[in-house]
Amino acid sequence: MNVAALKAENEELVRKNLIMYNNLGLLNIDKSNLEKEITNVSLQYKALLEKSDSLKLNDCVMVDSSVIQTPKLYADLFKISNNKMSEPLQEIMKVVTNNEEEKKKRENNLIVFGLEVNRNDKNFTNVKKLFNDIGLNENLVDRAYYLNSKNDQTPIKLKAYDSHSRNTILKAAKKLKQLNFTNKSKISIVQDLSYVDRQIHKDLVNKRNILNLNLKENDDHYFGIRNNNIARISKIKS
Repeated sequence: MNVAALKAENEELVRKNLIMYNNLGLLNIDKSNLEKEITNVSLQYKALLEKSDSLKLNDCVMVDSSVIQTPKLYADLFKISNNKMSEPLQEIMKVVTNNEEEKKKRENNLIVFGLEVNRNDKNFTNVKKLFNDIGLNENLVDRAYYLNSKNDQTPIKLKAYDSHSRNTILKAAKKLKQLNFTNKSKISIVQDLSYVDRQIHKDLVNKRNILNLNLKENDDHYFGIRNNNIARISKIKS
């Protein structure tokens, strides 16, 4: 295996490690054990890099015998015994996999917050009225459900027919700002996120709020959340 291939695989490892660390806060994992494993992997990578000049591009042929050794895959460096990953890495990979599956199930779901509703109203009359107020066709939604809530407000889950319908609803939801100002309400329509993504979004909101609190009155920008990242947004000059 040549140096370029080893370098590419090492960069992929770094990328995966970042994903793992982003999820560590949600797992009951001994971080020090993971750090030791990462250190061990790095040491093995350096050892491979030092030997790379003597390796052929594809195989390593043993001179003293007719046996041909195929170099280990870089993924094998994660394995500790019996061809298995260590428990921390297994748990992290499980969380990542489960989160992707949960996101897939929720991708066309939306949640309506702050709308006064009657749980006995099976026709979701207030939702239909809300859609009419912001210029939406109620046929964009396949199904609706009342969710349990710990407060007086009852969130409503909407299942859009497809991603186009979902995006149309989210785009129209921007009109709720003016509607809320007029009616002195706090209605919102947001995408239904997985548990992991909700925690990530919550963290982003906290960071955004702190950044905005530290702004000066004459600053020409503010901070918002765009595409799951903190973004610096220029103020519109009147």
